[in-house]
Amino acid sequence: MGRLAPRKPLVRLELSGARRAEAYTIGGPRSYTVEEYNIDLEGILYQEPPSAEVTLAPKGSLLNFSLLPWEPVCRWHNGPLEGGDDPRRRLYCPAPASGGYCRQHKRSLRALYEACMGGGFSSLEYCKAVDREVRNEYIIYLAWWPSKASINVKVGVTRKHRLLERLAEQPHLAATELTVFDRLYEARKAEMIIAREGIARQHTRKTGLGTWGLSKALVELEAAAERASRLLGVEWHGKLMRIKPPEAPLGISPVESSRLAGSKMVLAGYWGGMLILRTLQGSSLALARSSDILHRKSLNGVYKD
Repeated sequence: MGRLAPRKPLVRLELSGARRAEAYTIGGPRSYTVEEYNIDLEGILYQEPPSAEVTLAPKGSLLNFSLLPWEPVCRWHNGPLEGGDDPRRRLYCPAPASGGYCRQHKRSLRALYEACMGGGFSSLEYCKAVDREVRNEYIIYLAWWPSKASINVKVGVTRKHRLLERLAEQPHLAATELTVFDRLYEARKAEMIIAREGIARQHTRKTGLGTWGLSKALVELEAAAERASRLLGVEWHGKLMRIKPPEAPLGISPVESSRLAGSKMVLAGYWGGMLILRTLQGSSLALARSSDILHRKSLNGVYKD
């Protein structure tokens, strides 16, 4: 068996109910209703190049991390941009890559989409190229997560059908839908304008798990949503949601790749774009940013329970 490339955490998201939260503001007491979703990790899909197929390593599997360096592989797969699919049936390009994509796929529609989503105003030309090839609905969302900077609210864009899955990929205490566009170019431009006006930031660093006041998050999220909706000239409907974070020791932070290299860890969970790992004895918990592990030959083997 050669080195394995993890490709995608597979999760189940289920609405668990609505939570009421109270907050005290300058204008008086405020009451909020937040839709809450449970997240459960089914496992992680991995590939053994040169095969293009993926296999599921279920939750509870033992991951044998390889030594560094972890060679990157092409991010391209044959899943559609315009709708949902079964990730287990995808075919992933097994070729080595630099900059995300191999030579064959660096101008693919998926590569153009990522180029659109990952750059500044100059990247809007990539958004136009995607719009010429595929029609979709894109949702602008706001999410709250504490930051060392003064702005705790993050603005983002994703395909509408992926909203909950996208929220699962980034840490947040609460989130809200802002508005929907039918052109990627318009959605990305609106996102950048919101960030430029200082209403929200565009990036969130996965800093770990912890407990912060939900009330503070909701007050700041509401204020940002009202400002952003006025700026864009759209109506914000006030829907609030969140994917509940797991119960975990406070203050735990993601470990660096060098700490995982050569180790064996049990796949225990996933939240906020972070894999939750346990030692073989089950006594210690570790977090790993999925972006450090995915699309790289980071595993020597997977051993299932």
